[in-house]
Amino acid sequence: MLDSVNNEYDLMNIYKTTALSSDIQTNKYNVWFASRTAEVYDLTIRVLMLERYFDDMMLDKKSIMAKYTKMPFNDFSDDTNNGTDSLSLMGQHYRFEISTNIQNDYDGYNDQSEKLIVINKSVINNDNVILHEMLHAHEQILLSINHIVRDALILELYKKLKNQVKNLDAIIDFHANINHNIRLSELGGEHSLLFLLKSLEIDLRCNNELFTVFGYDYNRNFKELNLI
Repeated sequence: MLDSVNNEYDLMNIYKTTALSSDIQTNKYNVWFASRTAEVYDLTIRVLMLERYFDDMMLDKKSIMAKYTKMPFNDFSDDTNNGTDSLSLMGQHYRFEISTNIQNDYDGYNDQSEKLIVINKSVINNDNVILHEMLHAHEQILLSINHIVRDALILELYKKLKNQVKNLDAIIDFHANINHNIRLSELGGEHSLLFLLKSLEIDLRCNNELFTVFGYDYNRNFKELNLI
C-alpha cells in the first residue's frame, strides 16, 4: 500500500481508509457481541479458555517470548496486562460463528479480512478444531505487529520442540517441500512453518497425539514415514 504514496495527500487517504476499516470492524464486533446466541456465547467462552495456549503469541511476560518484549526504557507489555489483552482474539475484535453450511465441508475457517472464525456445528465440541482456527488468527495478529516477532517465535518454538519431537528436522523438511506445500495450500489454505511448530507445541501441552491440531492427515502420513 505504501508503494502508492507520492505525497502527503496519498498518505492521508491511506490513513483515512485504514481508520474507516478499523471503525467498521469495531462496529461489526459490537453488533455481534450484543446479539450473540446462547450457542455462540458458549463458543466465545471456550475460545477465552483456550487462549492460554497462545501465551507466547500474545507476548505474555511468562512465555518463551518474554525476552523479546523488554526494552531499555520501557516494556512492550507494561500497559497491556502482561502483554496479553491487546493481542487476544477478543482484544483484536475477532468474532465467532457457528455454521451448518461451510464450503467443502471444512470443519472451520478463519476469514482474516472480516476477523471472523467460523466453526462447523458438527464439530463444535472439538477443541482441536477451534484451536486450529485460533492459531490461524493469532498468526495473522503477530504478522500485523512485525514479521521479526513471527521469526523470533519460530526460533523459540524450534528450540523448545527440538528435544521433545523425534525427527523434527525431517518433519520440517517434509512440510516445507515446495510442491507438497503448494498442494496443501490448494487443499486448505496456507499452513506456515510457524503454524506447524505451534500446533505441535499445543499438542504436547494438551497431551494430544502429534498433529491432532494441525490435521490434514499429517499424523497418519508421518507414521507411515516412520517419523513419529
